[in-house]
Amino acid sequence: MQDWKEGQKCPSFVISRNAQTTRFRHMASSLAALGREARLVPAFYLSPEEADQAHLGISFSGSPLPIGARGCFLAHARAWTMLVESGAPRGFIYEDDAIFAADAATPLEAMESAQGFDIIRFEATRLRSIQSRRGRPLASGYDLHRYHDASIGAAAYLLTRSAAERLIALARQAETLEALDLWLFYRCHMPDPTLRIATLNPCPVIQYDQLRQRRKVPPAWQNHMAFSFLGSTMPPCSEVKTPANALDNLRREVANLLTGRCWQHLDLPDCGPLSPSADI
Repeated sequence: MQDWKEGQKCPSFVISRNAQTTRFRHMASSLAALGREARLVPAFYLSPEEADQAHLGISFSGSPLPIGARGCFLAHARAWTMLVESGAPRGFIYEDDAIFAADAATPLEAMESAQGFDIIRFEATRLRSIQSRRGRPLASGYDLHRYHDASIGAAAYLLTRSAAERLIALARQAETLEALDLWLFYRCHMPDPTLRIATLNPCPVIQYDQLRQRRKVPPAWQNHMAFSFLGSTMPPCSEVKTPANALDNLRREVANLLTGRCWQHLDLPDCGPLSPSADI
């Protein structure tokens, strides 16, 4: 259903169990504080009998992915489908344990009109990723960098409608599928290497568990207990890890030196997080 109209802000799709959960209410409250409206994307909770069935035209038959990872992938595919059906040129995709920076309204607004990219990642994690050394200013205090490889997580990203259409088609055609974040953001698994991906630095979003596990954060982010209600409520999902390979790492380091790329932690802004609503 095409319900987006010219002049409206890009829609914000939030993957969650339902609209009554504490997590979704947290996201709806946070986005409202940033001048945006949360659109629920119902999460997938697959039974063992459903795990090998096709959903949204996507099949995991014969895949080694655990059920939780399959459900996560399908939920994002449902969000891409909703973006395409909305008619909006771009859309924000969120998982429901995201924590926003207090000044997130500024970079969110700026990303809506950023040109030259199909996907923009804007979440910090506990690990480094490979990006261009030099960025270009996007908004006050925020730069866009070309993203290249090796990031985990898919809790906050913007993508174009055409990119969503391509990802849906590629997922339906794939013989095997990886965990969603590896499929999207690890070079060796990317379904379409021609997709133009950028990353924002600093990042105005971080997942609760990533914030807890991160070694260094600005002082204003250290009191993460205020967000303890975002502790995991999802079914157990084995983390899919890419084996370390010394030769691959050496190749990456050489390529980085030759191409102006670097391993880098994505920062969090000094302003600290948007405070959780007292109504949650």
